[in-house]
Amino acid sequence: MDGFIHYGIAAGCQAIEDSGLEVTDANAERIGVAIGSGIGGITGIEECYATYEKGGPRRISPFFVPGNIINMISGQSFNQIRFKGAKLCHRYSLCYRHT
Repeated sequence: MDGFIHYGIAAGCQAIEDSGLEVTDANAERIGVAIGSGIGGITGIEECYATYEKGGPRRISPFFVPGNIINMISGQSFNQIRFKGAKLCHRYSLCYRHT
């Protein structure tokens, strides 16, 4: 997993700890995770591109996408903290249109 995923999981765990929220079997289905970002792990993307330039597409790891997508933060946080509610990932993008 790219470093941004580890930072995101740590931030989520700290937020839960700071909030004082206790996750129990009784309330786990009412608690979920929502994470938003514009892009996944840029470091991993750059490293993959360098690998592609040196060795071509066959040198790219099959774990590239799951290790770099923004969804991994919400999924891993969800599993680590044992939530059972909604799991959301918001990807933000800006679209410009010239008229």
